[in-house]
Amino acid sequence: MSLIRSSMIAGVTTGLLGIGAMTLGDKESYKEPYFWTATVSTAIVGGLAWAILHNEKIEEALDLDAEYVFTKKVSVFADDEDEAYDELGYIHEKEYELLEVKEGESSNFLTLAAEFAADRKARRRSRLSWTRGFEPAFTDSDGNWDSSKPTPELGYVQPHWWLTEYPDSSDFAHYHIDFGGKTGTEGYHIHLWKPEGRPRWNRPWVAQAKSPKSDKWVEFRNSVKGNLTPLLLDWYNTDIAEPEKVEATGFAQYLIQTGAVQGGVQLNRQYQPPIERPQKEGEKGSRRGVTFSTQGKTDIYFVGGDYEPTLLLTKKDGDYEGIVWGVGSLDRVPEEVKPFVQRILFSTGTVKLADLISQRSINRYNKSMETWVKSYPAWFNSVVKNDITRVHCKMVREQFASPAVMRWEINDKAFLKWTNSTWSYRDCKWEKLLDSIPFQVLEEREVEGEIKYYWHTPRPSTIRKMYENVNQARLAEETSDEKKGKLIAEEIFYQCVEKYQPQNMKRFKDSMTKNITLDKGMPKSFGNSVRSGEMMCRRFKKNAK
Repeated sequence: MSLIRSSMIAGVTTGLLGIGAMTLGDKESYKEPYFWTATVSTAIVGGLAWAILHNEKIEEALDLDAEYVFTKKVSVFADDEDEAYDELGYIHEKEYELLEVKEGESSNFLTLAAEFAADRKARRRSRLSWTRGFEPAFTDSDGNWDSSKPTPELGYVQPHWWLTEYPDSSDFAHYHIDFGGKTGTEGYHIHLWKPEGRPRWNRPWVAQAKSPKSDKWVEFRNSVKGNLTPLLLDWYNTDIAEPEKVEATGFAQYLIQTGAVQGGVQLNRQYQPPIERPQKEGEKGSRRGVTFSTQGKTDIYFVGGDYEPTLLLTKKDGDYEGIVWGVGSLDRVPEEVKPFVQRILFSTGTVKLADLISQRSINRYNKSMETWVKSYPAWFNSVVKNDITRVHCKMVREQFASPAVMRWEINDKAFLKWTNSTWSYRDCKWEKLLDSIPFQVLEEREVEGEIKYYWHTPRPSTIRKMYENVNQARLAEETSDEKKGKLIAEEIFYQCVEKYQPQNMKRFKDSMTKNITLDKGMPKSFGNSVRSGEMMCRRFKKNAK
């Protein structure tokens, strides 16, 4: 029987088994839109699997990975020992001793299928194996350094100024990473140059790295060779993890048309686990290496549509300061991705950032952005609907002003204040609010067709009621007068936001919807009063009079 006919029979059989499995769990599943899409997909995969396993013309290289057996019954399939240790470092935080290498045919179908279907991606590395000497691709026929090879237009600059005039001199060393032409690493180059004499701050080690995704070389410098290792590992692991833009053709296009997957711009999450290389005891036969540790980090890209893979943000494990943005401003973010960015901006005090950038959250967002948005409270749905970008509430004390003032600002614009001309700089403290002193609120008026702002002092009865409405139970929990005063200030601010609705005043409304710069130092969402910020977002109206 021909391979094609056998593959078709295998595909149909697999599809029928899939139908049986789905109906066994739910007899009414055939009514769902995903049913037939899943059936066809299962049949195609089954047919391809049969073809792969029974095609005698497949090169032997596809299924000849060796099995590397380590202590504690840990096994890794890899091309060589270095890659085996790389894989081991990805799984475990500590190193294990290599016991045995089993050559021969791998029975791992997933590995085989991946090899057949596409080029293998470069493996993540947890160590660097330096080879002394020049990289052969950069030498002439005599084995000497030739900076014109292989492509002079790439801008490789040999650091002549601190090296000897004779690069083949034995007075100092040259190293490179031997990628060995392994699948997925073609086009990667890492060179290491050691200065003449003892390296120091003004004559450091210099590493130069080249990615096939870029026309430029990247340079790293350090007086200690070992300090370059985590920098180069981070560069390499980040680069190989960067997604590639691919055209949706064939089966992928079919899945998009049937609604099984979404087309257009998508989010892509890449996580680099931490690398721990602790110093080991001097046991005989133990493997040694550079001692260092790196933080795990999450990179999120957007790709698809008219966009090349673009880094949206980076978040390092344990970095409580927030994220590092890969785009400079919000207007550079595609509309399909903007709700995700807005949720990041308004994450402080409302949701854990780690949960927001998790793979589960990314998958849900890619599946249906609308459903993802609706899973959050009403205030955030209003943020997305009205293109709200910033709501930052801040407590400010100007004790050296004349008169001294304590106030609340919304997006750096004053809204509420306590003022007393008799206060000295020592007296202007939040504890003063324990005395229920009067305050003023900003009021918007239209005068002769022009919008102007004035300070309005509420009626004494209104001021008294607001102070009486302060949560006494929360107030009793505070131990210091300063904290009690700040709690009263936040309570008064919340009530004033509720009563006077600053989100409908032009001054504050415009500041809530303008384009913003994305950087690590930007103010945290909602600032000192999360509930006030949520209320302003929930009540925001674009066309409010």
